[in-house]
Amino acid sequence: MVNNHAQPAAWVLETVHGAAHHNDTSNFFDPFKEASEMKVLLLENVNERGIEVLKSAGFRVESEKKSLTEDDLIARIPHVHVLGIRSKTKITRRVLEHAHNLIAIGAFGIGTNQIDLEAATAMGIAVFNSQGGSTRSVAELVVANIFALARRIGDSNTLMHSKRWIKVSMIIISLHICSNGPVKSSTGSRTVQGKTLGVVGYGKIGSTAGAMAEALGMNVVYYDAFPMRPKGNARMMPTVLDVLSVSDFITLHVPATKDTDGMIGAEQLAACKKGACIINTSRGSIHLPSLVSSIRAGHLGGAAIDVFTNEPSTNDAPFETELQGCPNVILTPHVGGSTEEAQQAIGEEVAARLVAYVNMAATHGSVNLANVEGSQHPENEHVFRLVNVHKNVPGVLRQINQILADVNIERQTSASRGAFSYLLADVELRSPTELESVHARLCSIPEVVRTRVLHWIPIERSRTPSLRDGDLEDDPAE
Repeated sequence: MVNNHAQPAAWVLETVHGAAHHNDTSNFFDPFKEASEMKVLLLENVNERGIEVLKSAGFRVESEKKSLTEDDLIARIPHVHVLGIRSKTKITRRVLEHAHNLIAIGAFGIGTNQIDLEAATAMGIAVFNSQGGSTRSVAELVVANIFALARRIGDSNTLMHSKRWIKVSMIIISLHICSNGPVKSSTGSRTVQGKTLGVVGYGKIGSTAGAMAEALGMNVVYYDAFPMRPKGNARMMPTVLDVLSVSDFITLHVPATKDTDGMIGAEQLAACKKGACIINTSRGSIHLPSLVSSIRAGHLGGAAIDVFTNEPSTNDAPFETELQGCPNVILTPHVGGSTEEAQQAIGEEVAARLVAYVNMAATHGSVNLANVEGSQHPENEHVFRLVNVHKNVPGVLRQINQILADVNIERQTSASRGAFSYLLADVELRSPTELESVHARLCSIPEVVRTRVLHWIPIERSRTPSLRDGDLEDDPAE
């Protein structure tokens, strides 16, 4: 039985089914009656709070602590309805081609570049991520790195562990960064008050890091591809180069796209102030050979890198980067969102979105489908919710409405995002024959990717024969 996480307790989600990929109207998804038939596979040690949310919805949850290889995932995924991952598991087109029953993917983190979003969308699979659970955690790591770079804590810590008592000034001399005049014991060590933090990407994390820096007495400037209202006294700059040229510390908060691939290269690094330090906790990339050259030449003062273009798939795998051995460079293994509080918040947020999508067809927070709120379910057991993903081309909506012209429509909502559209329609259907007819006709439209059906019945009748009981078969995976 489904709890009231996504609908009132008086009603229960009785059945969900839909056409398989590529308009195969002869092959329904494994139909299931009540939520206990919903199979969820969680990988990479998803936080227990997320597991609790999914189990409380009645779903059958299987959780693994590790990621899976492509072949291992292909072997497991054919009978999975919902897949949850973090950052190491790669969801390729080849994997998705074997995911015959998959309706949703939850990325329990911010990034989704480990998922082939184009393939998922083309198959009508909704993808959700966390859009705020790790904000504070990542912003705190940025501030921690500002302090560490300003005081060269990383180098000092390494030397102390090697049983060497060497102050910052001697590190500077040994690197030939200061070659003129006397070197004081404080040379190369700075306070952050009065310095300028430049934020590239002023979304939730970037703006939060900026607000925290301002509380420390720093000045904040920022650039974003989209105009963003400043927090506090932060100033928006017209270009990335304008931010780089005036900042003592620079923090990057941009997604991995074609535009951000290698966005900070030799030209951008040369535009930075001498002695400036760069912090990257996002998937937008820096050209690492250029960064190494700039640091070793003494132009940049250091860097803190938490996210890398190519990261190991397991914790025990070896890792090499050009930055290893560079002075005043802090390297961390993608731990920006890895705090207990952040993982709990992420687990709850993403799991709740998955439950809302499965139970109500709500796509709020989806990164690939148009965002449509799933309203409260209709309290009429003859009303079914049709959930349709189709190509965003002229004429499709007209064909759908022609099919629905002879039935009573209680609610209809449609929205588009890029090349695909998402439609919800609550329609009154009085017989299995009528349901089958409407479903088959919708799936026969060439531009339709997938049609899913939701049906609720009063909870006191949830154990009685249903409209779809004649179609239920034993799960071949059992």
